[in-house]
Amino acid sequence: MDLSEVTNLLPAVAQALVRTIGITQTIRLVERLGGSTFPVPLRKNAAGEVRYQVLAEAVGEDAATQLVSALGGIEVYIPLCSAALREIRDREMRTEFDSMTGKERQYSALNAVAELAVRYRISDRQVWRILNQTDRDGPQSKTQATLF
Repeated sequence: MDLSEVTNLLPAVAQALVRTIGITQTIRLVERLGGSTFPVPLRKNAAGEVRYQVLAEAVGEDAATQLVSALGGIEVYIPLCSAALREIRDREMRTEFDSMTGKERQYSALNAVAELAVRYRISDRQVWRILNQTDRDGPQSKTQATLF
């Protein structure tokens, strides 16, 4: 998983975490604690030390210390980052399809779609839909004008 390619698709909380502890540690935090609300400890009592150890196990001592300094005493929702993860999956799928059906033509388009559907555990219609999309760059800018 490489969220650095799709950081613009991350929720605001995840982007703040990236600025605080870096992309690698944020990925580890999302993998371990994604989808939960985590009270970032102040480390003033035994319960705070236990929470700090959970955090340190997830992201390492340095990043845990940075999080305590920046967000200590605050409950932080660690997002799942599902839109960014889905975009990574879709990009990988399009790349695989291109290599499967490229110059050597080891697969027909139908056979490649059938194999990708099984590999990614989605329907062949969903694979076709993904193949017909382009890479997402993130939410539309508020300053960008619309056509209609």
